[in-house]
Amino acid sequence: MKITFIGVQHMRGTSSKTGRDYDFARLLVAKDIEAVFNDTRQVHGYGAEVQEIPLDKTCLDQFALYGVGDQVDVRVEPDPRNFKNNICVGVNA
Repeated sequence: MKITFIGVQHMRGTSSKTGRDYDFARLLVAKDIEAVFNDTRQVHGYGAEVQEIPLDKTCLDQFALYGVGDQVDVRVEPDPRNFKNNICVGVNA
């Protein structure tokens, strides 16, 4: 899957609200703004917005040489923890 790269981020810590630990990574990509016009919602704009894709944190360093706006071909697979979601598992060579 080709994406327009913005960045990757790994976050871990303890939630100040719940006290639970968290540890996750995400891939940030630019997605064209899509217009929506219906009875309950209107969206209009130009350019791109940020979309987050869950990222396997073991592949974080594969993105070290990419810059904002680069076109990157990434591998996306079903998330083994939740098959309803997809997760980025790396960069295609």
